[in-house]
Amino acid sequence: MRFLVTGASGQDGMYLVTSLKMAGHDVVEVGRNRSKFFRLGQIVEGDSPKLEDPIAAAEFLNSQKPDCILHFAAVHYPTMLQDGESNQDRMFACHVTATQNLLDWMVSRENCKMIVALSSQMYSTKDENQVIHENSDHQPVTFYGKTKSEAHNLVRQYSDKYQVNAAGAIFFNHTSIRSKADFLFPTLAKSISNSIKNGFEDITIRNSNSYLDIGSSDEYCEGVLSMLAEDSLTDYIFSSGQALKISSIVEDAFLLMGLQGKMALLSESTDTSWCLVGDNRKARENLLWKPQKTPSEILVDMIYNLNAG
Repeated sequence: MRFLVTGASGQDGMYLVTSLKMAGHDVVEVGRNRSKFFRLGQIVEGDSPKLEDPIAAAEFLNSQKPDCILHFAAVHYPTMLQDGESNQDRMFACHVTATQNLLDWMVSRENCKMIVALSSQMYSTKDENQVIHENSDHQPVTFYGKTKSEAHNLVRQYSDKYQVNAAGAIFFNHTSIRSKADFLFPTLAKSISNSIKNGFEDITIRNSNSYLDIGSSDEYCEGVLSMLAEDSLTDYIFSSGQALKISSIVEDAFLLMGLQGKMALLSESTDTSWCLVGDNRKARENLLWKPQKTPSEILVDMIYNLNAG
């Protein structure tokens, strides 16, 4: 099969590209600026296609003729910590316009499949850890969440109206050694690693009382690959399925590393911050998928990776 992976240089895209190639598939890799694609039967590298432009997208797709599209390109806020105007135009173009152009091309390609990466930011919670399933109503608060919500609605509309074989992979918080350096777990891992090197200094973060449903990027991507076995694609949630306090995650990581009592996690705030919890039962039952690594084990792996470097 020939796969087209957008966001090929991102955390999830890199894992998907590597796994697909190891399985013997042809892979077209679309990155933000540079891409690898087929020309006269050979892989070449060149400027990335403008998938937000309907004509350019159609021309590129017609030249590559993918059997399956994994649309995992994403545009984030610089820190992923707040909503605002930064990157909004690029965000909409990537998550909404490009998704629609890909779906338009698929209308006349009945044997093509597409999985679109979606986000727990399509939903919201106020005063408790709220459980989300595949059919939960969208209630996005951030602009990022709104664009992912629109992408999800497009997938549903084209599936219903044109029988396009497309679905969403709804990812809750996930991380790996490939995560951006300013995201939470890489930041924690760097702080803990530096503390170890400097004689076990205490670590301070903004709010250790925040709850998280977070898991392994690699494991969630494996779930996406399992989705492809379905003849007719359907939406799936990939999540750890549990809400844990950051303080508990870090304390368990200290315990796993034999550092309990040698250093402490301090918090600038004592407020409780709730989170969304993904109901991953459908993935467990239909795909026989389940998260393996705990958040603490993931954090420890990241710390050891830093120390090894």
